[in-house]
Amino acid sequence: ELGVSVAGAAGPGCHLLASKGPIRGVEGDVRTDTSDCTEGEVLRGLTDVYQPDVAMLLFGEFPNEAVELDGRWSMPCEPGYLAAYRTELEGAVDDLQSTGAPVALVTAPGTNVSWILDRVEPGMPERVQCMNDLLADVARDRPGVGIVDLASYVCPEPDRCNEMVDGIDLRPDGLHFQGPSAAYINRWLIPQVLAEAANPD
Repeated sequence: ELGVSVAGAAGPGCHLLASKGPIRGVEGDVRTDTSDCTEGEVLRGLTDVYQPDVAMLLFGEFPNEAVELDGRWSMPCEPGYLAAYRTELEGAVDDLQSTGAPVALVTAPGTNVSWILDRVEPGMPERVQCMNDLLADVARDRPGVGIVDLASYVCPEPDRCNEMVDGIDLRPDGLHFQGPSAAYINRWLIPQVLAEAANPD
């Protein structure tokens, strides 16, 4: 329908900082179900296999988990966390650009669903915003890298997200786009990605 062929490479539960230290879940437990999103140069390997015309990178998990860095727990948006995350993100971009393709970084929407917000550390909308700002900073600083603001499309304000659009429940479980909502989002997202690929700078 949109004139593209998509090679999906989703990694459930992956985290850019998984190799840097333990990750503490929102319940206070150390998670054992996370993996390093770039482990084994997986992104470079996929890029070599698919030879994409454009690579799109989106991290959808809400930024609510602390990572132990240099012996202390650091939450998203704290200086040490941001520095480590940026280093790993730039490495991921290097991998995705390894065959010369432009890269579109996609901002991740937050949520206004109370059962999610009530079980995490206060300040989630601000954390979502600052992590998306980091993506925008990297896109601005890197040639051949663009930014697509999915976050603002879904959530016009950091703490106000669209739940129903044209009779479609955008995120039935509060996080994932599924079925009709995935089709709805893709009809907006893919042209935005292609536009950024044509003029990422």
